[in-house]
Amino acid sequence: MLNAVGFVVILVCVFGSFIISGGSMEVILHALPHEMMAIAGAAIGAFIVSNSMGTVKLAGKGIMRSFKGARYKAETYRELLTLLFNLLNTFKKSGATGIEPHLDNPHESSIFSRYPAIVHDHHLTEFICDYVLALARSRRGVPPGTPPR
Repeated sequence: MLNAVGFVVILVCVFGSFIISGGSMEVILHALPHEMMAIAGAAIGAFIVSNSMGTVKLAGKGIMRSFKGARYKAETYRELLTLLFNLLNTFKKSGATGIEPHLDNPHESSIFSRYPAIVHDHHLTEFICDYVLALARSRRGVPPGTPPR
């Protein structure tokens, strides 16, 4: 949605300033297909020439992703906040030894199992476990980077 608004702002500003300065839209509309092909082709060609194929592919995926919309919905954020609340509450009540089993194996955890959308996102689950585990160990006096028991 934000991309569409951005494109509308660009078009209004570019063509609006042209019209305000006395330009004729008839000329623009007549030359538009050819000019757009030349400008877009030159921009795409310059981008391809100046980058590796891996970068070009990642840029294409990024452009497509920007039009898909948000990856996470409001419900996912609610689940994430509730999960973090439950983890930190467990940590507060039972200490580092009570929370480590949940963080060492989140797929078998009774806390994580209530939030399937979070558990299915491997990167998010790993991020949460690593940082909450680091917090728990720092409170217990274990140096960061120490492997699990």
